[in-house]
Amino acid sequence: MVSLPTFLFDLALLVILIQWLRMTYVIATVVAFIATNVLSYFLARRLVFAESRRGLKSGLVYFLAIASVSTLLLAPLMWLLVDVIRLGYFPSRILVAGVLGIAGYASNLLLNFQLPMSAEFPLPTREV
Repeated sequence: MVSLPTFLFDLALLVILIQWLRMTYVIATVVAFIATNVLSYFLARRLVFAESRRGLKSGLVYFLAIASVSTLLLAPLMWLLVDVIRLGYFPSRILVAGVLGIAGYASNLLLNFQLPMSAEFPLPTREV
């Protein structure tokens, strides 16, 4: 519900930063990632993890800490795919997002949002 729209925003912002503002792809990737993560936190908090037991401010600190670890991995992975393997920045960003997105979601689910666990509600559910 939140991941796809925010990831599409990340990709659009990446293209704008590279094509229009002429940023290098590594810096643009990091800037787009950080901007999108802040947006993603508030949307996820409201729409997906509304039952979180963690406060809004402390949750944001945890979320940004997890995003910081992802950012430290994001730049070298992008460099590896673009400069070493010679894959374009756009498909590279999609591949890296697949790996880091799953890790970030799992980290936030387990460490940050602290959902109440019960037999009726063991994990967050996705609306179909």
